[in-house]
Amino acid sequence: LRMHPDDLGSVQLDMQISGRKVSATVTADNEEARLLLQGSLPELRQRLESQGLTVERLEVEKRAEEENRG
Repeated sequence: LRMHPDDLGSVQLDMQISGRKVSATVTADNEEARLLLQGSLPELRQRLESQGLTVERLEVEKRAEEENRG
């Protein structure tokens, strides 16, 4: 996924679904994007739960610097 504006970088979403249980990790390229995404987690959780899913884990991480370069 790409974020707009472009300087927010890209986002990787890793999601595991088992039955009705969901776990997800969102990895952002930079701290600004990480903070924006972190702030939207309550809404994401609410939307997933409104679809009948049980959210076991939702987290946002910043990609390690060496991964950004490589």
